[in-house]
Parts: sequence; C-alpha cells; structure tokens
Amino acid sequence: MRKLKQLDRPDFGADRRGIWFDSNYLLPKVKNTLEALLPKRMSRPEKNSFLSLVGESVQETSWLRLDTPANVQSEQLLILGQRARALQQAIQKLSSETRSTLRAQSVALAIHPEPTVPLSDTGINFAKGSYADLLGYFWDAAQDMETAAAYASSQITPSKTVRISQMNAKSLIAGVAGDYYEVMAQWPPYSKGTWFPEFMKMLVSQQKMQLPCGRALIETVVSAMSKGQTGMSVPRLSRTGTFVRAMSKSQT
Repeated sequence: MRKLKQLDRPDFGADRRGIWFDSNYLLPKVKNTLEALLPKRMSRPEKNSFLSLVGESVQETSWLRLDTPANVQSEQLLILGQRARALQQAIQKLSSETRSTLRAQSVALAIHPEPTVPLSDTGINFAKGSYADLLGYFWDAAQDMETAAAYASSQITPSKTVRISQMNAKSLIAGVAGDYYEVMAQWPPYSKGTWFPEFMKMLVSQQKMQLPCGRALIETVVSAMSKGQTGMSVPRLSRTGTFVRAMSKSQT
C-alpha cells in the first residue's frame, strides 16, 4: 500500500484547560496608577483586594479572548456538517462485499505488530472488538458530528454591528464590575465624569489590551448587570491562588 501521510491531530483539550490566577498579576506601577483613580472612601484593604481581583479579570479576559467572529464560526460549522454528511453518503454507497473487505482488513491492521500507518486507539478498539464494526463507529460518529454542528451553528447569532473586540471588551468590563461588587457590595458608577470609566480606560491602556472600553459600552454592561440581565453570577468567589478551569469560548 502507498504510505499515507496522516494529518496532525488538533489539541482538542486546549480550550478546556484551566489556568492559575496570579493575585499579583498587575505590576506595581500599574497598580499605583489605577489606585489613584479609585474613590477616596475605599479603605486600603478594599483597594488592595479590588486591584488583585482586577488583575485576575485581566488574566481571565486574555485567556478566554475571542478571536473567531461569529459568522466565521457558523461557516466553519456548516462546512463540518456537510463533510460529515459526505462521509455518511460514501459509507452508504459501499456494497456488502466492500464493507466485508474493509471490516476484515481493519481487523488485520488493528492486530498488525508494526503497521505502516497505525489506527488510533479508538479505531483499534472498534476494529477488533467483539463486533468488529469500525464502519458502524464511523457512521454514528459522522451522524452525531453533523447533528452537533447543525445545532451549534443554530445557536450562533452573527451580528453586523457587534465587533469581536467589543465582545472582548464587554467581558473585561463585566469582570471588573463584578470585582468591585464583590468588594464593595455595589455596582461601580458609569455616568460621565465618574471614576469607573476613567479607571477602565487606564486599565486597557496600561495593559495594552486594545479594547474599546468606552463609557457608553460600560454603561450598557454595568446597567444590564445591575438589573440581573447577564448570565454572570455575582458576587463571585475569589479566584486568587486557585486553579480555575476555563470555559469554552463562545459568542452565544
């Protein structure tokens, strides 16, 4: 047989890994700059606690940063579903003799001591298992993949007005607003001339995050949070010094 060049397997677990949050993530000079913008009524412990949590929110936003626009995700899922259906159609066209040949040779490949191109562990299990049904496995997997891709695509609502940078900015604003609520048991102000919009502007500038955290967007996010219109649970438990498993990236 000709030597097959296998594709590199993606790291499917990468988006489900977690990170350690560093409570001292913000550099001292950045902390000092941000602290100067905080309300004078905040005590020293409150300021320290808040800024530590802010550093964690910066880490969290960077870790879960969205890079693929919703319309691109939807298109990728559509193509995936089409290719999964094509695999099913190819399997469906096989004659019974061809299926028998493939089944027998799959078993031979699975038990070969030094195969030219080995099957995966999953493939080996299905090829030489009690049912020796590698084709059945692929059929079910392709069908499930088509179904899952179609459902995932249906849950995405591409927007012509919301940019991906704006969604990342919303994530950071929500995190920092939640941090303030956790420390002070109230939401930060967002009206013109108040400290929080200036604080967010300075934060993204100091951290070179290039996110559009303008006052209008801050008002939209904080106002919605104060009315319980987001899926965020507030107040949150401090993440300091703990291992936190990252959520899947999503734009839904």
